[in-house]
Amino acid sequence: RTLVERDISADTAMRAMSSSVQDKFPVPPSGIPIRSLPVLSEATNGLIGVWIVGGEPGLGKSTLAFQIGLDAGENIPVVYYDLDGTGHEWLLDRVRHIAGDSIKAFRKLTERFYLRETIATLEDDLSYARKQHGAGKIVIVIDSLQTLPTSIKYKKEGLDSWINRFKQLSKKDVIPILVSEQNRAAYGEAKMSGFKGSGDIEYAGSLCVQLLQDEDDSAEDPVQVHIVKNRHGKTKGHVLDLVRDKKKVFWFKEEEADEIN
Repeated sequence: RTLVERDISADTAMRAMSSSVQDKFPVPPSGIPIRSLPVLSEATNGLIGVWIVGGEPGLGKSTLAFQIGLDAGENIPVVYYDLDGTGHEWLLDRVRHIAGDSIKAFRKLTERFYLRETIATLEDDLSYARKQHGAGKIVIVIDSLQTLPTSIKYKKEGLDSWINRFKQLSKKDVIPILVSEQNRAAYGEAKMSGFKGSGDIEYAGSLCVQLLQDEDDSAEDPVQVHIVKNRHGKTKGHVLDLVRDKKKVFWFKEEEADEIN
């Protein structure tokens, strides 16, 4: 229905592009900076549009999405949908480590950060966040795409409908970060066709990243971040490596890749 109904809130008046510029050009658009991951932030021009994070199991997709959400939550509301079932207690414990066991630091980190275990409350959650924190941008993290409720008979069509819904929300100051599983046939490769279960990801994603790691690498070895689509930036390819932050300032810290395409 969202795709076919007229958006009555949209400005339908026709205006020449020349009328949008007066004596000088406006400041170039940019997204929300990711302070804990400055290399990624610069390569992507910040959080904007629809982000999709993919990769093989166990490489840290959910951890990366959670870190980005918690980082953004310092200034804007963030709703994290734990559909994979990590559990409130485990997510709380992760933030406790980042906060250094300080209740004061924990509350400061999470005063705009909300955890939900069902997507059924999405519309109400967005309304509540705007009521509590005022008009402006909201980040939602969906972990993961493949666990969204869909029809068994028409699963692909249902998943594509969800992706299109998130695309529409991105036009209304909502920034979706979607965690996606990887196709088994694409293990070990970074490419658009590697995202599992939906061809619409290729079209809906503003920023699509995939995490890779050599087969022989252990959990302590770097995880490669490959940008396979970057609508709001020029950088693509292997842009950086993520390593576990032993000081627990955040879960991941960056090591810039030797070569950037």
